[in-house]
Amino acid sequence: MRGGHFYNVDTIGWVCQQCWKQNQNRTRSITNPESEEIVAALVKKSKTKQTTKAKSAKKKASTIDAKAQPYIDAGLGEPFARAIARDESVMDSVMDLWEARWWKQYDVDDVLVCSVLEGILSEDDAKWLHTVREWHEDMMYACIHGSCTVEWSRALLDSGFKEDSQAVTSVLNGAKPELVSRIRKMEVQTDLLPPQLDKPANISQPPLDAHGLLGIDNQVEDVEEDVEEDDHEVLQPSGLKLDMTILRNWDKKQISTFCRTATIQTSPTKKMMFARLVDACEALFAFPVGFEFYPKLTTREIKKIASACSIAGRSNMSGQKLGSVLAKTYQKLREIAH
Repeated sequence: MRGGHFYNVDTIGWVCQQCWKQNQNRTRSITNPESEEIVAALVKKSKTKQTTKAKSAKKKASTIDAKAQPYIDAGLGEPFARAIARDESVMDSVMDLWEARWWKQYDVDDVLVCSVLEGILSEDDAKWLHTVREWHEDMMYACIHGSCTVEWSRALLDSGFKEDSQAVTSVLNGAKPELVSRIRKMEVQTDLLPPQLDKPANISQPPLDAHGLLGIDNQVEDVEEDVEEDDHEVLQPSGLKLDMTILRNWDKKQISTFCRTATIQTSPTKKMMFARLVDACEALFAFPVGFEFYPKLTTREIKKIASACSIAGRSNMSGQKLGSVLAKTYQKLREIAH
């Protein structure tokens, strides 16, 4: 949209006519085949990484199986044995959990038990969720997925929501706690009410793999279409690079918050979120000019870029929406680049 001597560019606002012309001249020099080559190179790189990760995971799983088997033969539950096989430094805490009585009503591969073995929840948090699970199982799932914290959940129930499971579900689905309490004529302690969630919580039952381990990190929103691999390299990179020192100095909470604001999928592990940010930067910084100035890409190309960037909720977005989200993600990533 033109306004006097300025142009309104989606995601960054108004830019002067000179800046607009400079970027237009740069983008005109890029042909559609060249943009296709950039996307093809990104897809090829992404597929190579996925293949490498899959091989590494398979090899690691085989090693864990071998280490876990003697403990399984001795009578230890498989998820517990595998937790020790993955990291022997946690064997005392794993055995403490094995000997604890609070979870004995569940199977050894119960999702709440596995969430502790996977390091997603502390045992204390899991024990508390166990006490409210009968009425608020969806809240337990939300905590395991990382959609809300146990502290937030405690505050909600302590404020007066404990006896109303439907009210809790409404809040988990994105409603304001104070408004839900008024609608349902609940007596609550307003000073204890937690804030509204940034987005609806994931209250689906977390998946379990063949070994009873949570597969949250392995969930894939979109299955990439097969593409022909070629020898093209990413053309004319923008020159922007991720500032690794910033990420290394961030704790898990800071990285998770940044991923959410950049619309990049979060993860229970800092390492996985770190990797996703690196991949997103590689994908979006491959373009010679700012992503919002780039010539219109096809929906297919946009979806492939969104997949390479691990954009959250991409499977439910149109091509136009994805393009807008990617432009905003690009702007956010520039904050941690140089």
